[in-house]
Parts: sequence; structure tokens; C-alpha cells
Amino acid sequence: MTYKFVKAHHSQFQHLDYGYLLEINNLDALFDYYTIKAMPDIRKTIEGLARAWEKNVHTSDEMGSAIALMAKASGVAPVDVAGDLIDTMMKTQIEMLQQGPIYLQKNGSYMPGSGIKITERLEFEQFVWPSKRILTEKDIKTTRWQGGVHYYVSVDGVQLGKRNTPEYARELAMSYIEEHNKKI
Repeated sequence: MTYKFVKAHHSQFQHLDYGYLLEINNLDALFDYYTIKAMPDIRKTIEGLARAWEKNVHTSDEMGSAIALMAKASGVAPVDVAGDLIDTMMKTQIEMLQQGPIYLQKNGSYMPGSGIKITERLEFEQFVWPSKRILTEKDIKTTRWQGGVHYYVSVDGVQLGKRNTPEYARELAMSYIEEHNKKI
């Protein structure tokens, strides 16, 4: 699959710079986004929220905080609130797609194509969120779940996947960084 990104700003207020947005033109692209980006992010949020609740502390994750607040206010389990939130987002996005492309920001927010002015287009064969800066090894984050066998690697918040060793994870990350920095 080819991932299409646009650099855009508000069509009337040019100072409202949206940066790079993921362009979603059809259901396949939307479901692919949920598979590779949104669902892993949401899972991480729910796991962090569960750890915070076990220790009776607040989560620093914005989505986790919103889910916790909604769960407490409604008396519903956080995982159910998260499920309802995902369901609502997807239904809204599917409805918006019937009107034309939708654009997603790196933080997961989304908007219709009306009201934005596209200034640049980029395409990637792997899911690579463009950045406005040169990336370095300091931007690499490798994690392994307790008792897990795989190493999950991300660069500047972009999930790249899992590898069997930390060396392979680093190799994947460095390849991503090299490709990213060529495009700046």
C-alpha cells in the first residue's frame, strides 16, 4: 500500500499550519491506518491507563486521561469507553469519506478536505509519518513487553514494527531515519 501525506494549512488563515496530514481516500486506507497506527496507539494507552489505575495514580497520556474521566463520569469500564470512542471515530470517519478524502493528524485527530490548502504531497511505501526535522538515533525507541520475545521499534513516534533482536530493531530504525532524512 502507498501512504499519501500532504502538507497543508487552513485555506483562509494561513497561519494555521497543520503540518503533515495523512490523506485517507477509501475504506482500505482507513482500515490500514487503524491496523498499523491507531489500534497499537490505543492499546498502549489502555495498558498505561490500566497500570495507572492499579497504582491509583493519574496517567499522563492525553487520550488515557480523557478515557479515565469518561469512565469515572459514566461508571463504565475504561476499556468499554475506549471501544465506544473507537467505534464513534470510525463511524464518523466512514461517513466523512463519502464526501471526499479525510486528513488525519499525527495525534489521531481528523478533518475533512474542505477548508485546507495543500502545499506539498509525499508518498511512502511503508508507513512513515513525515517530520519537519532531521532525525537521529536519539529519536529511536525500542520496547519489549515483559515476558515478550519481540522488540518493537519506533522513530519519532512512528511505529515501524517488531523484530526478533534489538540489533534488527535498530537496523530497521536506522533505515527509516536514512530514508526520512533524504526527503527533507
